[in-house]
Amino acid sequence: MKNFRIMYLALAIIAIICYGCHKNDPVDDGSLLFTDIVKSNYTATGIPGFLKTPGPSSWTGQVLPSTGADQYYEITGWGGIDISVFCDYKNKQIIMDTYTKVTNNGAGHDGYFQALAINASTATYTIITGDYVVAYDKLKKVLDFSGTYQGLPVYVGVVSKDSSTGNIVGAFTELYASAKLILTATTSKSSAAQPKTAVFSYTKSISSESLKSFRQVK
Repeated sequence: MKNFRIMYLALAIIAIICYGCHKNDPVDDGSLLFTDIVKSNYTATGIPGFLKTPGPSSWTGQVLPSTGADQYYEITGWGGIDISVFCDYKNKQIIMDTYTKVTNNGAGHDGYFQALAINASTATYTIITGDYVVAYDKLKKVLDFSGTYQGLPVYVGVVSKDSSTGNIVGAFTELYASAKLILTATTSKSSAAQPKTAVFSYTKSISSESLKSFRQVK
């Protein structure tokens, strides 16, 4: 009985010590913080699938977090083209920004970062509406745009829309399935993300004749 009491007392003391050491420690619940992604260079890979002449399957650029109250990330050089696209930080998730016009060809075609579900067998695509969530692996530092929609692979890139009708009439970059960006933090003096309106530039669009013969399913 005496030995039992000594053992019980020792366990109680250990429990008190452990509680005192850890009660104020932050709890990592696995959720994503905006600051989990820092200014980084990236190397991207993806499966091209929207253009008759495929775009590059690998390219590089930078991921730049914003510094103001509006929390988002600028991704430069999507698809190896001098165009920046954006992802918003919302509800502890990364969401594709499909509403900001990122470029224009000066002839009535506007560029938007877009996610499409493509059915190659029927030569059709569906525009994904609503929030498209981009996964981020905090351990491996990988932004993962891959996904499926109704069993079809999702392709992402900058499409060209008619400024009057909003219909997709071309593209400014290739669209990629299984697109993944491997990030490497950088201490370079490159700027933080620019205001979304500041990155707008005029770029030559890829004509509709250069696209595969897909039709939209609504």
